[in-house]
Amino acid sequence: MVSNLKKENIYLVFWKFIWILVGLASAVIFINSLFLPGHSRGFIFPIDTLLFVIVSIVLLVGIFILDGFMNSSDKRKRIIIIIFLFLQLFMQIYLSIKLQGAQGVDDFDMRLQISSLVSGSKEWAPYFKFGPNAGAAILLSKVVSMLGGNVHASLIYNIVNFISIDIAVLAGYLIIKSITDKRIQNLYFLVVNVFSPLWITALFVYTDVGALMFGMLSIYFLTKMVETRKSSLYLLFMSISSLFASLAYFNKTNAIILSIAIFIYLIFSLKKLNWIKKVSTISFFALLMVVFSLGLSAVKNNEKAPKKSDFPYTYWVAVGYNKSTNGTVNNDTYNDTGRFKTKEQKDKHDKQLISNTIKNSSFLEILKLYWNKINIQWSMGTIGIEHREFTILRQWNTIYNYIFGQKRIFLFIWSQSLYILIVLGMLIKSIHVIFLEKFSENESILNLAALYFLGIFLFHTLLWEVQERYAYIVIIPMILIGTFGLNELANHVQEENTSKKSLNIIIALGCIATIVGWGLSYKKNYVSENNTRIVMGQNFFRKTEYNLKPHQKLVEWIQVNNTFKQWYVDGVWADNVKVTINGKKVNPVTHTLTENGKKGSYKIIVENTGNNNETIYLQKNSSIDLFQKHIEKHKNYYIGIVASVVESPFTISRSIKYTFLIVLELLIFIEGWLWNRFLVRNSMPNNLRH
Repeated sequence: MVSNLKKENIYLVFWKFIWILVGLASAVIFINSLFLPGHSRGFIFPIDTLLFVIVSIVLLVGIFILDGFMNSSDKRKRIIIIIFLFLQLFMQIYLSIKLQGAQGVDDFDMRLQISSLVSGSKEWAPYFKFGPNAGAAILLSKVVSMLGGNVHASLIYNIVNFISIDIAVLAGYLIIKSITDKRIQNLYFLVVNVFSPLWITALFVYTDVGALMFGMLSIYFLTKMVETRKSSLYLLFMSISSLFASLAYFNKTNAIILSIAIFIYLIFSLKKLNWIKKVSTISFFALLMVVFSLGLSAVKNNEKAPKKSDFPYTYWVAVGYNKSTNGTVNNDTYNDTGRFKTKEQKDKHDKQLISNTIKNSSFLEILKLYWNKINIQWSMGTIGIEHREFTILRQWNTIYNYIFGQKRIFLFIWSQSLYILIVLGMLIKSIHVIFLEKFSENESILNLAALYFLGIFLFHTLLWEVQERYAYIVIIPMILIGTFGLNELANHVQEENTSKKSLNIIIALGCIATIVGWGLSYKKNYVSENNTRIVMGQNFFRKTEYNLKPHQKLVEWIQVNNTFKQWYVDGVWADNVKVTINGKKVNPVTHTLTENGKKGSYKIIVENTGNNNETIYLQKNSSIDLFQKHIEKHKNYYIGIVASVVESPFTISRSIKYTFLIVLELLIFIEGWLWNRFLVRNSMPNNLRH
């Protein structure tokens, strides 16, 4: 009895400590996301804390009201679920068709390599000797091959990524369903479906989506393993969970944190098992991880993928401790390490950089670096999608402007306000666990979500480089935790003796904030920067050297499906090289040609007018659907060319601000009426009372 009590206390103390750290991390993220979003990046959008507060209140009450309707009757719940799922399906199909393009780095490197693998080549680009992303490329190449090959690859990527996110979201829902009641399930369903950046990330081909899906599936089957009492199912679920954890790491290196989190979770969660059974479980899980990892390594070897990076792991640590870049990658850091020939020399150099930074920095300077790194990776509710605009595409679409273009401020406000609510929910849940809860067996899987989030948070803050999208891998675990916290908040404000009071407080806060917002809006208009919008692009900075013979001509036909103002031609310039587009000469100094371009077909000619060979640079890759038809008589060779238009700045005037704030205030009053009508304790149906 005494021994069991001690063991219980050890578990309790450990998980309390973890949740204290989660609470501190959530508090820091909350401050950064509310007051300083993107500060360390020099974010261009106006930082308007008051606006975030107003919109967050409107969204929070709206979510609570929808949650109330879903709990009031099964019929209402079915209607709301059907509406949300229909809108979600429509959005996914629409974006999959209308937004087919690529970011000009990382994303496009992946697409080119996948295209090459699908075409049967096992030659790997140098990019994959730098970044360990071969696993994701291999898996996606298999999927593309099964679904039709390179002809419609961009559409396939979009659809597959959306389905992967759907699976990850479903796994999160099933996890919540297995440990708690319908109300929290409904809150999760509502929050996860309206958090736009989670879904928009599907438009990029990289490691993030796959790692998210496999990670959530691993956690889900671990939940099933803990729940079951049948030995056969126990082993089955353990095997599946370890397989998906291995696949998560196969997709994205930092997903190794999930495997570490699982081992720690197993040590401190299987209370009912004696130490022999616990050690056996953990050992077998580790053995399965090794087996699956070896199997996946064999897959890499079969595809002749680079086994090791040319850069040591210390390079990314050195980047993480670069105070001048706040822990982010830039070309200077890369070139500084890249000038050394051997991996050992690079490793020695990077260790020296790390040592110099620590030795020559005060404790406060290191803390400032950590704060800036947290701000970069965790303060933006968009999870970095605003930095991932398309530079390579066949056709521009209007919806693009509201996601990546001049009008993306609306998405930013929406995403940031929702993100603030998620982080607030995490903070509330942490406080609740620390002060009001004992170790709960039925919610123990939530401890794994907390441990996973904390691992990624500390790994990047204290050690690795940071980017906004590195938070994506744990966004659903964050939503899981945040949902529980928002539920605690909902329980509080809907208590019989506090509901009307809470309603009045929320309406008062909303009105005061809106009135103050009117006054502050008088300051100035919001005006975006000038923006060069690409309407057709096939220019990629990784090019291949080409020897252009005397008087030789290269001809490529380009189809442009939008009006435009300027051409830009890259990589083909030399002393005696002339470039014309439909007979008009491109400026050899600026590499541009300005004209009122219309939709249609254009003939690009690159000509060596001299008597000597000229070295130019072309894009050489296997067929990819975002590119035009290859250069005549030169299969797989393409000219780096862009058609663009400079957009006028987008303005949000004071009058628009006033109108927006008035609409928000009306929404607050409407929500107040709905709250009073349907959610006040005295008038709530019995099944709505918690």
